[in-house]
Amino acid sequence: MFFRLIDIKKSYQGGSQKTLVLKGINLDINEGSFISFVGASGAGKSTLLLILAGLLRPTSGELYFDSKKLTRLSDKEWSFIRKQYIGIIFQKKIFIPHLKVYENIITPLSFITDLSGRGFDDGRVEDLMETFDLKAHRNKYPEELSGGELQRMMIVRSLVTGPKILLADEPTGDLDLENSKEIIHILKKINKKGLTIVMVTHNKELALQARNIYRIDKGEIAKLIK
Repeated sequence: MFFRLIDIKKSYQGGSQKTLVLKGINLDINEGSFISFVGASGAGKSTLLLILAGLLRPTSGELYFDSKKLTRLSDKEWSFIRKQYIGIIFQKKIFIPHLKVYENIITPLSFITDLSGRGFDDGRVEDLMETFDLKAHRNKYPEELSGGELQRMMIVRSLVTGPKILLADEPTGDLDLENSKEIIHILKKINKKGLTIVMVTHNKELALQARNIYRIDKGEIAKLIK
């Protein structure tokens, strides 16, 4: 098992108003699984994903990774876990505009060269760029890409370090349905090779491509769809 969430809650205080975004999430995420969370905007999907990434701390509850309690780790300890195990596709496109596509993609590799047995793997980079049809764009700048090409660049960048877990927030947000299905098809193939995927989407049709689908409604896991 990779993640175990026990009664995870998240609230925000705005003046005298307290907003409870997550209302007690209990869930096990096993190694090699492909899970999707579907729900309306504001339901708590992205908040849950950020908590799994250690980029947001829960208000209460416990989060475990491989039996290690993560809830009270320091930012430095969380950073190490992300570098070693986690790839993230953010909903907002984050890139370095003055770097070319290839240079943007390999940026995360500079942060893991200190980890035992890991470092720059140009073969992995080239394979991923070919898989996601980016080789012809390697020397372009991000502003020269279409929205779909930029989205694929974000996905490849999240995978170049060889993570064990991929956390994906709307990974096909700027793609039409046909191209979105193709991206999910590729992710499913990578998942079958052992990558654990946790995906957030508002698109139920895409969510159904995962092995296990949860609906989040008003901060609660309301229904296990599959």
